[in-house]
Amino acid sequence: MAKKLGFLAVSSFVVSNMVGTGVFTSLGFQLDSVSNGWAVLLLWVVGGVLALCGALVYGELGSVMPRSGGEYHYLSVIYHPSLGFLSGWVSLTVGFTAPIALASMALGEYVHHVFPFISPVVMAVGVLTLVSVLHSFTIHLGGKVQTGITFFNLCLILFFIVAGLFFSSHTPLLAEEIKKLSWHDVLAPSFAVSLIYVSYAYSGWN
Repeated sequence: MAKKLGFLAVSSFVVSNMVGTGVFTSLGFQLDSVSNGWAVLLLWVVGGVLALCGALVYGELGSVMPRSGGEYHYLSVIYHPSLGFLSGWVSLTVGFTAPIALASMALGEYVHHVFPFISPVVMAVGVLTLVSVLHSFTIHLGGKVQTGITFFNLCLILFFIVAGLFFSSHTPLLAEEIKKLSWHDVLAPSFAVSLIYVSYAYSGWN
C-alpha cells in the first residue's frame, strides 16, 4: 500500500490547520480593541487576502520545485541550506509546537467550563496523546481522523452562523448605534494589532 494521502485528506490537513483555535478565541480580543463591526469584518477580509497571496506564492514554488520539505527546501534552494535548516528548526520548535499546545489548552479550558470536574491540563495532554497515537498507526488512519476533525470544525462554525441568524434576539438597533466605517478605524493602532490576531487565525495555509 502506497504511503501517500489523497486529495481529501491533504485538503483536510490544510483546512483544519487554518480553522483552529484562532477563529474561536481571537475574536474577543479583536472586539475588545476595535469597536466598529465593519472594521472587524474588514480585518478578516484583509487577513484572508494576505493568506491567499501567500498560498498562491507557495503554490508557484511547489510547481517549480516539486519536492517535499516545504519552506526548508525552498529556502535551501533559493538562498542557502543554512537558512533552510534554521527555518526547519524554528518551524519544529515554534511554528508547529506552539499552535498545537495552544489548541490543546483551549480545548481543555472549553471542556472544563462544561465539565468542571475535568482538569484543563489533563484534558489537553490526554487529547494530544490520543491524536498522536492515532496518527502513529498508519498514514491512512491519520488522514481519516483528520478528515473527521475538519468536518466537525466546519459543522461547528456553520452551526454558530445558523444559530446567530435564527436564534438571536430580535431587538431592533437604532441607526446611530451602527457606526459607519471610517479611515480613522482602519488607520488606528488597534486595527494593526487586531490584524495580528487575524493573521494567527489564518495561519496554516503554508
